[in-house]
Amino acid sequence: MGSFHSWYASLMNRQRALLSRVTYKAGRAGAIAVGGALLLASCSSHPATPTTTTSTTSTTTTVAPSTTTTAAAAPPCSTAVLRLAEDSAKSTAGAGSAYVAYTLTNTGPTPCSLNGFPTVTFFGPSGASGAGAGPKLSITTEHSGAAPSLVTVDAGAAGAFYLVVSDVPTNGVGCATVASIEVTPPGSTEALSAPSSLDPCGPSVGVTAIEPLASLST
Repeated sequence: MGSFHSWYASLMNRQRALLSRVTYKAGRAGAIAVGGALLLASCSSHPATPTTTTSTTSTTTTVAPSTTTTAAAAPPCSTAVLRLAEDSAKSTAGAGSAYVAYTLTNTGPTPCSLNGFPTVTFFGPSGASGAGAGPKLSITTEHSGAAPSLVTVDAGAAGAFYLVVSDVPTNGVGCATVASIEVTPPGSTEALSAPSSLDPCGPSVGVTAIEPLASLST
């Protein structure tokens, strides 16, 4: 009976030892498996290297061209389309001076321009007929009044100027008798002729710049 208990006790000891080795191996294998799983999880959860994408947007701005409209000036008036005449309605006198008005009418179909002082030449009476037929008088001219400006003369309209003459003899010098005048418009080399009834006293006559007939005043 004693030997049976000894054998049984020995058998139980061997079983417990075997079970302990199996449990140890299983635990070790599980630990290895768990460690591997943790290592894989660590590798898989490692943050990926961020990728930076740069987007470039090209913007094209179209600027509309600036348009400036400038009205072209009318061409200079040619003597071929101008008619010279004395305008008694605009003429006036006073305080020893007379302002005799002359007009340059545009007889052409389109506007033209005048800008400046006209050049005036004086002629005396003659037995021959026609303006400019008499002798040329030694009367000089002096610019008078405001500075000139561009005057646009529409078809049928007129630019005008004054001849400013003294009607009082000075220093014993008598007054001349003018039968006609020649007028060269500014910017031109050709003259226009017209009869005249001037009696200027003194050696010179004042000439104003051309301006629109409607604004002509003393």
